[in-house]
Amino acid sequence: MSNRAPRAARAAVLLALITLVSGAAAQNAANPNPAAPPPPPADGGWPRVVANGADSFTVYQPQIDAWDGNTLSARFAISALPANASDAIFGVAFFTARSDVDKVNRIVYLEDMKFTNVKFPTAPKLEAQYRAALQAQVPSRSKALALDRILAELAINGATVSASALALANAPPHIILSDVPAVLIAIDGVPVWRAVKGTVLQRIINTSPVVVRTSKKGKPGTIYLHLFDGWMQADSLSGAWAVTTKAPVEIINDLNLVLRTLVDSGEADPLVGAPADPFTKVPTPSLLTKPVPKVIIATSSSELIVTEGAPAWTPVDGVPLHYVKNTSGRILQHDTDKKVYLLLAGRWFRADSLSSEATWEHVPGKSLPKTFAEIPDSSAIENVKAAIPGTTQAAEAMIENTIPQTQTLSKKGTKFDPFEIDGPLQMQPIEGTKLQYVANASRPVIQVASDLWFACESGIWFVAASVDGPWSVATSVSPEIYGIPASSPLHYVTYVKVYGGNTDSVFVGYTPGYTGTVVSDEGTVVYGTGYNYVPWVGTDWYGAPYTYGYGANIGWTPWYGWRYGAGYGYAYGWGGYGLGSSRGVGRWGVGDWGAMTGNVYDRWGPRTGVTNGSVGANPYTGNMWADRSSISFNSRTGWAAAGQRGAYGNVYTGNYGGYARGTAYNYRTGDAVSYGAVRGENGGAVRVGNNVYASRDGTVFRYNGDNGVGGGWGRYDNRGQWNNVDAGRANQLNRDASARNMGNQRYNNFNSTGGARVRAGGGYRGGGGRRR
Repeated sequence: MSNRAPRAARAAVLLALITLVSGAAAQNAANPNPAAPPPPPADGGWPRVVANGADSFTVYQPQIDAWDGNTLSARFAISALPANASDAIFGVAFFTARSDVDKVNRIVYLEDMKFTNVKFPTAPKLEAQYRAALQAQVPSRSKALALDRILAELAINGATVSASALALANAPPHIILSDVPAVLIAIDGVPVWRAVKGTVLQRIINTSPVVVRTSKKGKPGTIYLHLFDGWMQADSLSGAWAVTTKAPVEIINDLNLVLRTLVDSGEADPLVGAPADPFTKVPTPSLLTKPVPKVIIATSSSELIVTEGAPAWTPVDGVPLHYVKNTSGRILQHDTDKKVYLLLAGRWFRADSLSSEATWEHVPGKSLPKTFAEIPDSSAIENVKAAIPGTTQAAEAMIENTIPQTQTLSKKGTKFDPFEIDGPLQMQPIEGTKLQYVANASRPVIQVASDLWFACESGIWFVAASVDGPWSVATSVSPEIYGIPASSPLHYVTYVKVYGGNTDSVFVGYTPGYTGTVVSDEGTVVYGTGYNYVPWVGTDWYGAPYTYGYGANIGWTPWYGWRYGAGYGYAYGWGGYGLGSSRGVGRWGVGDWGAMTGNVYDRWGPRTGVTNGSVGANPYTGNMWADRSSISFNSRTGWAAAGQRGAYGNVYTGNYGGYARGTAYNYRTGDAVSYGAVRGENGGAVRVGNNVYASRDGTVFRYNGDNGVGGGWGRYDNRGQWNNVDAGRANQLNRDASARNMGNQRYNNFNSTGGARVRAGGGYRGGGGRRR
């Protein structure tokens, strides 16, 4: 433990916190020549051929029996071609594996594979031999499996999610509407001003933006806010803001000095802005051009929703609903009751009208009009169905939210980064438990017993016998920690797990709850717990997790599946700029918390045995493209839709970032059409021959084309013959094939754009200042 970590160290940690950057930047980093095809995916497609001496095996895509995010049980159909034989024989191999999940690149690596059974109905005497051969050959050659293949199978086959129903807070935030460009400056409670050494300025320390004021002889003066390429000023926080055009030279010098110092040390966000869509030619935001955004200061839980002019109500095809088209928000109106419904952080709120005077109330998902669930999957607002209980989209989002990001760490090589204590040690109880935590520490430090302490840093648990250390990587965590309730600001650490380890390494992981998303008792994924936690504000500010303020809403992208994006903070209509304050864009603290996307483990270096491509970006630029795109893509068609100008095109046709490679796909019919993609070994639209499946009872099935009997499916018997199947079995096999197609298409399209290949670092609690 240290009382004050060097600023340079905090800055280094901050720069490791890479927010989600544009697909274009990722493509250029992974492949400098935009005209060339992107690198081949780690999952090269299925089936895969494995040679074993003179024999060879064809391994078909694995099918999942069970997966808890760590241990995976699965099976795959396999054909063996013995030496000098002309016909292959078919069988099923069952195995277990430890899963190492790379959610950024959407790959699951199957480690420590163990084959538990192998069945070959026509050659039972060869089963032991083939099992040994598979154990020797397959794990080293075929262990990369696309995450989207697994998720598609789980979703289509109706996998259920085991998650505790949380007692969440659902009181509506203060909802602010603007039909002109606006920026929301969130202050974490009552503004706390602190003098800036060497200047005549004071700064609000409990906010991420740079907000300062002049102070002479103890009297406050003009307030300044850094925005874009300049400063704005006002006489009071609630007053009218205008662009600073003239100010005394000494004030300008002090302002620039404070800006450089805070940004270089990682203690503030200069709100310089960036295009919401990197593929549109939008000039760098400037206060010298019009329009200048309206500045709105909020000291309590608030949301800003910006529309491009007056709300443009547009009908939803097929159902009695309208939605506001000219915003990246999600605003609907029911044609019958005329109520207005607003989706914020995965929660629905309702009012009699869309006006600044409206009174909003929370609406449980089960109490929404039934027509909400009937929104067509082809609709521009299709992805709101992820927040409607019982829909396919909600089920897929629930499954995705249970999948951890994992890492294998060296016990000796993973060093603890000393945390800060702001003043004398202050312990506080964690309600509902016998635990205590250090309230004025820069990251979660929890006392379980007098000689047992745990600290969570960047998705890793460390343990010590004293708050003063020494600290080492924890190989297990006290169960009491996982009972921390949602009402506690430390609840999010309950999503960090230790899965196991060996003499040299420890296997760790975190599910999306660590980065903000939790499962509600309504059966949907929401962002944040809804509780207004009290931050620590002393000499420093250690903010607590938040729910509202940055338009966090769930959506789908081809790169990240179901995820949350943020970014109502500033918008020039719905195609312009986005600002990413440090409390938004998926991070609470500069030094230690993660991001909605990315991998917080990347601050510890490359994954064990895995090489990740990565790109860098200044987290201060507020690159909101990927966040806002997450709620603009249709999860079923791949089209960018509501709240976007269509600049994204259709990712499934490859019209993305200069690539002419991709696939159009209709999930309902299962039809796939290749557009410039190479078929076969290079991971094209359709993997030739990936049409063999294994059932849980060890039977092999193959799709032989629609012959009018059994839907074209054949069952392999102990004589090596393919027999027609009954309609009931064919229906399940059709679902299996649909899942395989969906997973294949989603992963191929992810890779047709070069993938995301982004990294993020960091891990605690707070929203600003010299944060955790």
